[in-house]
Amino acid sequence: MERQRNLIISGRSRPVVGYFRDGQPVVDKFDPARSHIHYPANPVERANFEGVLPRVIAEIQPQPDDKKIVHTKETEYTFSSGLVRIDDSNRGSVFYAVRKGRSGYSQLISREDVAERDIQTTSNVTVVTKLRGVGSHSPNNLFWEVATAHTGGAGGGEPGDPSLVTSEQRAEAERLWSDRAIIVDGREGGIDERYPRLSTAEEYLGWLAARYAWLDENLRRKKRM
Repeated sequence: MERQRNLIISGRSRPVVGYFRDGQPVVDKFDPARSHIHYPANPVERANFEGVLPRVIAEIQPQPDDKKIVHTKETEYTFSSGLVRIDDSNRGSVFYAVRKGRSGYSQLISREDVAERDIQTTSNVTVVTKLRGVGSHSPNNLFWEVATAHTGGAGGGEPGDPSLVTSEQRAEAERLWSDRAIIVDGREGGIDERYPRLSTAEEYLGWLAARYAWLDENLRRKKRM
């Protein structure tokens, strides 16, 4: 199969990020602003990430019933994880905002407020791919898309993630994210300014409670249909 740089899907060009072991292409979103591929800010790390990402995807062999695949590979490179541990020394710099291409609030901190020594490092790269469909969702209309790709392990979804449907899943996500924040480049980097920012943990927890109530109501509505 000829390796293409772009695929036309529903009349729109999508960049090909890599190919599965069996040769199936894996594409990114057609709008770069909505991409969930998280490239490192450091130029050397970014180049290494760009080089290794197709290799990580090439290790994946989807099975017939797969709809979502999570794959983590330990690489020969060292990356900044994009996360920082939160403690009393930097807690006051944390803020909450909706990142571009996301639907919920994230716990964030500006890179300028983070000491280099506090940034967590990793040699892992994780790719999450999802089977998407257009039109009738017949086999000919299905394609694989990068749901997210980033340095570090698979971890878990952020609190408020729609995929977290049980109280146990939600409690685990809140535990994992209770002492970590995502590093963004400045207080403007990657932020969707259509949504107001939250400056306190109390505001964030209030949003989270409302979010879960909304998600639960939608789930109940679907079950009744």
